[in-house]
Amino acid sequence: MARQARLTLQNCILKGYFPAELVPGFTTKMLGTQINSISSSIPGMSIIVNGQRVHSSKCCIHSIPKIQHHRRTLSIPNPFHQIKVFETIIDNWTTIKNEIKKSRYSLTKPMVNKHLQRAINRQHSFSEIPQIVPILSSNSRFVLKTDISRYYPTIYTHSIPWACHGKTFAKRNRGPAHFGNVLDTNVRNTQDQQTIGIPIGPDSSYVISELIGSVMDQEIYQELGVTGLRYIDDYYFFFNSLSEAEEALTKIHKVVKRYELEINPEKTMIYSLPEPLEFNWISEIRNYEFHSSIKRQKTDLVTFFSKAFEYSKKHPNEYVLKYSLARIKNVLVHKDNWELFESLILNSMIAEPSVIPTVIEILLAYRDKGYNLNYKKIAKTIDNNIGYHSKYSHGYEVSWNLWVAKSLNIKISRAAAKELSTIEDSFSRIVALDMRSNGLITTGLNISEWNNYLSHEHLYQEHWIFAYEAIKKGFLTSRSNYISSDNFFSLLSSRNIEFYDSTLQLEPASPSEMNYRPVSSSNMHRGARTQRESRIVSHGGGGGDY
Repeated sequence: MARQARLTLQNCILKGYFPAELVPGFTTKMLGTQINSISSSIPGMSIIVNGQRVHSSKCCIHSIPKIQHHRRTLSIPNPFHQIKVFETIIDNWTTIKNEIKKSRYSLTKPMVNKHLQRAINRQHSFSEIPQIVPILSSNSRFVLKTDISRYYPTIYTHSIPWACHGKTFAKRNRGPAHFGNVLDTNVRNTQDQQTIGIPIGPDSSYVISELIGSVMDQEIYQELGVTGLRYIDDYYFFFNSLSEAEEALTKIHKVVKRYELEINPEKTMIYSLPEPLEFNWISEIRNYEFHSSIKRQKTDLVTFFSKAFEYSKKHPNEYVLKYSLARIKNVLVHKDNWELFESLILNSMIAEPSVIPTVIEILLAYRDKGYNLNYKKIAKTIDNNIGYHSKYSHGYEVSWNLWVAKSLNIKISRAAAKELSTIEDSFSRIVALDMRSNGLITTGLNISEWNNYLSHEHLYQEHWIFAYEAIKKGFLTSRSNYISSDNFFSLLSSRNIEFYDSTLQLEPASPSEMNYRPVSSSNMHRGARTQRESRIVSHGGGGGDY
């Protein structure tokens, strides 16, 4: 195995801070390139707001769709406190890695490679599980499958030093002399001192979850001594009898409980082997073959999307449409069939919002090829989605629909802009203000409530990125120059550091006749599981974000 690259603060900020699910404009590139000099100025820096010293901050939250009607909340910590989290991990990286290496089950041990998408990556991908399970279970009759209920949101931050130093030792030694306590404190400082849960989004949380998971793995192995695997918080254990599996489940419950966590009963099952290794729909979508003739291709499109829509309803807990669009995005559709294809991907965009980044890649690609996009139809779809999702403050759906409009230079209707005014998502608000400044939102947007977040105290509250970026970009003005009065954000501002770059964009798809045939399984799984599989490029010539 190749030697891993060194973990650096610059790389953590550049590639491991903001979650991949954000629209392309949100970037940490400017902060990352100057982070070494900035971090040297932070020690001893006091943050005083309204005469009070600020010891902690709140994360900026972003709601994204999960499955069916379920959602996940991403948390983007304030940079002042998140920098300290990364620094603590980097300073103790060797110790953390050595502890995680002790796990006999983990497929997600952290790996540092400067050529990969994130600063800290998983050793194995999710798509490898169907290949690994039969190898590990070849001599077994039963499998116990389970996971931890709401893992990240329920991690007890005081269990971080338990994992680093042992529970007994950590409870007796709570001071800053031990890095586990420092990491616990720094994580709590990113979330208003809360001890329950860690932010979903930054790579630091992935490391923490893996650290705790690996310690539980060691205890589970001591209790069971059986073959198994863990992928983040999903467990598979293999047994020769049903009674062994049932007894093991009881012991696993006890181990997980020691770390204030719970097994998810809805996702816990014991079943006999062998079992199908993947859903039928995956094989069928992956192996679907498109024909080159115009007439046959039209029939292929109808059949392909009929299967995709049918399977999406039969398997509501799976990202069927996202998988399907990843399969078809590089298949060259004839101009005579474009109207049908365009309508089908817009249908998919309404049904499963997670496909929107792929839809953008497709639309940009065909626009660049000179196809006639139906901008009126696309605009109606965007307005429909913005109006619907703004009511529920669905930040992911609203921000990505705005990004479709921005990417294609489409104006937002007055009715949609009026609904958009109610959104509480900071990322949607920033994109909306950018579009307003460029004439893509001209009427209907009421920002009177948004102005309430333009104050010094909000630089450390939930809408910190809005409070900073709206002023820094000149989208809005404030009566007080609160950024210049803050020690930390004035430092960022003086170095022209911003967190939004409107020139960044997804790379268009590459449709060609070469992709008519089925694609490989590994590539398809990667396309379905990764929110932002395309490299982000800068239209301004400044290079990529990732």
